[in-house]
Amino acid sequence: MRTGTGARTVAAGGTICLLLLCSQRLHAQAAAGAADDPAKKHFSVGAVLYNDGNYAGALVEFKTSYAAQKNVKVCTYVGLALQALNRYAEAEAELLKCLADAGEAVKPDAKAEIEDILKQLASVIGSVQVTCAVAGAAVSFDGAAGGTTPLAAPVRLNVGHHTIVVKKEGCEGHFGVYRGKEKVAGYIEDCLDRNG
Repeated sequence: MRTGTGARTVAAGGTICLLLLCSQRLHAQAAAGAADDPAKKHFSVGAVLYNDGNYAGALVEFKTSYAAQKNVKVCTYVGLALQALNRYAEAEAELLKCLADAGEAVKPDAKAEIEDILKQLASVIGSVQVTCAVAGAAVSFDGAAGGTTPLAAPVRLNVGHHTIVVKKEGCEGHFGVYRGKEKVAGYIEDCLDRNG
């Protein structure tokens, strides 16, 4: 009986070794292919990071991959990583840019996937229209530069509270801070009226 059991163990062990050897060869071949192609290498690393929940790291790798080679699939993953980081408005902007860049070359299934993601994002993004009587005032949203007045179009932001700051050169010490429609600090209007 021992001989039979030992034979089965050896056979099973041999099969496991063979599978491991095949797996190692496939992994080595994939790694060799990725090493030759920086876009594939960065995408592969990004996929591992994304699957591990490291969305910030995945985003860097996906953006690097997309910069090396424009690819709709990679661009979709840039959008998904931004979505996973709750950066919905940025995800929307990236995906819309991806569709515009690809133009007619985007395959129908890839376009449908991006459009589905955009529909999901629409429920968590809003538009903010900033109007100012004076041109050239700097506008920032949550500390990030947003352009100067007049802004060309409404600004897309995640739904929620945001700090919008309007400043004008020559109006040092005068500023406006708004949360929603409510002004919470500053008094830029008087300066803009005088220096407009």
